Amino acid sequence: MRVFFCFSDDAGCYRRDRSERFLRAHPYFIRSAVLMTVEDWAKIKEKFGNLLAESHLPHDQELKWSYIGSIVQHRRRGEIIPPDRPYAAFAYLSTEELWDFVYKCLKLLYDAESCVVIYTVTDNKHFATGPVTEENIHAMHIQDLMQRIEMELRPLQGLAIMFSDTMSEERLNRTIRDAYAEFYQKDTFIAEYRCIKDSLAFELSHQSVGIRLADYAAGAFNAFLRGFSPGSGLFRTLIYPKVRKDPCTGSPIGYGIIDVPKRSMVRAKLEKLLREASLLGPKDNEVL
Repeated sequence: MRVFFCFSDDAGCYRRDRSERFLRAHPYFIRSAVLMTVEDWAKIKEKFGNLLAESHLPHDQELKWSYIGSIVQHRRRGEIIPPDRPYAAFAYLSTEELWDFVYKCLKLLYDAESCVVIYTVTDNKHFATGPVTEENIHAMHIQDLMQRIEMELRPLQGLAIMFSDTMSEERLNRTIRDAYAEFYQKDTFIAEYRCIKDSLAFELSHQSVGIRLADYAAGAFNAFLRGFSPGSGLFRTLIYPKVRKDPCTGSPIGYGIIDVPKRSMVRAKLEKLLREASLLGPKDNEVL
């Protein structure tokens, strides 16, 4: 049996009650899953350590995707980065150096033969506020990821050990952990989970290479959906080729990019964005 590691992190935010201001700041809530063999993980871990040394980045501090956005915003406004901010430790790097580091990290996933990326995405604008709690959304994202990982590994007779970034709120850690255990025992779609371990592990992101890469993968997809550069370009060139796709149609919708909860208008929107980026071919009824 081949053993795989799967690392998961999120981007964006979700609330049950969402104001217009919130929707402008957080139009999407995304969870990524980065799947790879243990052998590829070992190679990536070594290369990641070399990247840190080459970039003169500390081993014990994490350059989060969100930190880069915050640093860039300060610079665009001509502001000095406040020394008490968590990203102040990276202010000595130029914007180009920051993005170059992320590019080299995502290139590690692109070059890993076994790597597969799966996304779940909630479009905060396309369903009513109130009925779906934050806990329910997190549970739904985990369930969809579990199902796709199981289906991906069955033909390979693989076993995935799943790791998630530790959430800032303990109640959400408990929600995700308990939902994983519940779905593992009784899922509405999977009769029996045979290809994922029976419990979900949590890791501190600054201590985990895999979680750091899952953070970059989630951030790049969020940037693509929002039309932000250069993150959008990183998703198109380095991540999209690794996204799980329908082997017959080549489409990732429902396979490696899953809308949560299911909404036909959201799927249509995702397909439109992918086609506009030339990542999907035109529909049969479209004129070339």
